[in-house]
Amino acid sequence: MNERFKQLRRTTPYEDDQHVVGFTEDVELLMSELLEQTPHQRVISIVGMGGLGNATLARKIYNSSSVGDKFECKGWVSVSKDYNIQNLFQRTIKSFKMPTTKDELEMLENMEKEDLECHLHELLKESRYLVVIDDVWDTDAWASLRRALLDSKKGSRVIITTHKKVVAESSGGRKYIHHLRFLEPNESWELFCRKVFLDYDGVDDKTNRCPLSLEELARDMVRKCRGLPRAIVVLGGLLSRKHPDKWPKLQGCFWRHIIWDNNHVNVRASTVNSQVIHSMVHKEDYKEWVLAAIYATPNPIIRDHLWKDLEDRAVTMDQPWLVAGDFNDYASQQERRSFSLNQNTKRTQKFLDHVNNYNVIDLGSSGPRMT
Repeated sequence: MNERFKQLRRTTPYEDDQHVVGFTEDVELLMSELLEQTPHQRVISIVGMGGLGNATLARKIYNSSSVGDKFECKGWVSVSKDYNIQNLFQRTIKSFKMPTTKDELEMLENMEKEDLECHLHELLKESRYLVVIDDVWDTDAWASLRRALLDSKKGSRVIITTHKKVVAESSGGRKYIHHLRFLEPNESWELFCRKVFLDYDGVDDKTNRCPLSLEELARDMVRKCRGLPRAIVVLGGLLSRKHPDKWPKLQGCFWRHIIWDNNHVNVRASTVNSQVIHSMVHKEDYKEWVLAAIYATPNPIIRDHLWKDLEDRAVTMDQPWLVAGDFNDYASQQERRSFSLNQNTKRTQKFLDHVNNYNVIDLGSSGPRMT
């Protein structure tokens, strides 16, 4: 992928996704905030973990016909974790007004940060604008842009998407923070069907639907996505390319297909000890994420050191994080069904307490002691 194409991806919102499910109430609520009759600039933050659809929701609003004629100019810029502030200003300016001549482009690219900040301010000060600042990871990026996006009291709006609540809370006094939720089971199933069966037209569609013989299997795979839209979309894309007869073979390993695909993936170990390997996983045009591969010792005292290490990492972790492996700390399926407060039940509860305290999502278990 050449640099020019990467730049276009960062400065232009993708076309509206036809497979948008579960955002009806979110769109209505955010549209009312966006179009509220007040001359002061308002900052609307969409907060949610990676894969919940922050950018999809922002794009739905940005491309809405109800929004198009309410603002004199619109812009979209993606920040990402590894940003350069000078380049960020340049891309923001281009999203509002792309240079029309080579001289204009060269002038823009040769400007220093302070000049770019002034240029952006001058460009917008007489307009009612809408700008989406997508994928903001830290408060510094927003603070730098905010100085140029001054409130000219013309009813301008700023939409921020972020994984971090602290970024949203730093948006000043006139702000609205919207937290995204996970999809409900019926919404997850609808999104899956719309992705796999392209002519699917809702629950009453009796023609373009999942074969009855495979519905239980498919619903089980969708449930394991835990209401995360991105995982469901990837799963649907995977199964749409496979003949239904092949679906049962994917049931036990589809997460491997969601995490790894045919694109080149770079993996490097950052920490290795007897109980865990922490690896950094990177793929072009995707955020770097962390994989923790666990094989915990059966010794409960030594195993507690593993939990302490995971706890320390959870406090500072600011990247997507997948923890998988054998914890040797989970009760068997039979024990988990038991309602008696015996030692096994306590052990199960201890494990679940660890998961909840570390702010991670339990994707389920496979086998008596695996998760």
